[in-house]
Amino acid sequence: MNNKNCIIFDTDMDTDCDDVGAYAMVLEAHLQNKAELIGVIADSVCAYAAPCCEMIAKYYGVDVPIGTLHPDDYSSTPADISRFLAYRNHSQNCLSAKKSYNFVFAEELKKSHKDYPSAVSVYRKLLSESEDHSVTVLCVGMLTAITELLASEPDEISHLSGVALFDKKVTRVITMGNSVEVNDFNWGMDAYATNQFFTLCPSPIYVSSDGAGVLTGDHLSFALPSVHPLRRAYEICLRKPNCARASWDLIAALYAIDPHTPYLRIEDFGDGFYSVEKKQFYRKSTGKENRKRIVINCDVSKMAEYLNKAMLGLQ
Repeated sequence: MNNKNCIIFDTDMDTDCDDVGAYAMVLEAHLQNKAELIGVIADSVCAYAAPCCEMIAKYYGVDVPIGTLHPDDYSSTPADISRFLAYRNHSQNCLSAKKSYNFVFAEELKKSHKDYPSAVSVYRKLLSESEDHSVTVLCVGMLTAITELLASEPDEISHLSGVALFDKKVTRVITMGNSVEVNDFNWGMDAYATNQFFTLCPSPIYVSSDGAGVLTGDHLSFALPSVHPLRRAYEICLRKPNCARASWDLIAALYAIDPHTPYLRIEDFGDGFYSVEKKQFYRKSTGKENRKRIVINCDVSKMAEYLNKAMLGLQ
């Protein structure tokens, strides 16, 4: 692998369509040689996330390794059942409401999570084969898989521990989460993993929280053909055409693709820890210098316009 901007896209790919918008941006950047998508991690205790990721990549003509969490691994103990109960309930509610585009795509591909290797094994292989300090990890969902990687021991893939492998290969990790809100979805749905991530991660962390006021995607129903998975995902999830959604994941993706973009700026984040019990981040004003925050640096309408074009590969 070369020294270009290599990205591992870590996504829950479930319950919301902005994951697909962010994925489309990364795929378009990959096709235009602005970045190299080297792997996808389906970070969800859901049977349909991984095949959904594959189906979308196939549409774009991109062949990429995909690893996934296996839901059965998180159902064997009362602690695991309790840990993911809220997420599973939310996912099931979306499925019952016919908002789950991932189910539709997985059914078309006729695959489930059982057809993919584990997230940790794919993570370790991708990192072990990468050049030192060449990988950006873009996390737009929970932090379950990345935390399991960090906690992993040396194995036949690499003689390095997860933390050592991460420290050697990863130049930055971007996590889409809210450091102010209590029980933010991405961080709160697996609070244990979020706590461990901020404890174990040795690489620079960039927190991306903005996006609620940046509405995008309402152009997809007339800009793309009816068979396009990006258009279909938004229409299925939002249950009607020409409907916009907040752009949390897309803003995180923009920084992963172009860390020098003038549309974003970087602020010091300080340090802190995530409370499993309170499901809240407790921030210190000082601390590790490699903790940063990604902030919108332009008018909201200008950001929306840029992201709408980026989803279509027009930026």
